[in-house]
Amino acid sequence: SENPFAFKGNGRIMSRDYKLKIKTELCKSWIKTQNCPYGDTCAFAHGDHELQKKKHVPSRYKTKLC
Repeated sequence: SENPFAFKGNGRIMSRDYKLKIKTELCKSWIKTQNCPYGDTCAFAHGDHELQKKKHVPSRYKTKLC
């Protein structure tokens, strides 16, 4: 399996699992300051309009209290 943080040339090599997680959570910097040092290359969503549904966890994951 490829390292999701490995670099090849100018681009990042991303594993399939890493790609599934892109834009599934809001960016902490964006929440705090409405600004992000990573800009368009950030793996986190900059607002609800960019937020994607999580595909890497079962649909009923943590839906009930134990």
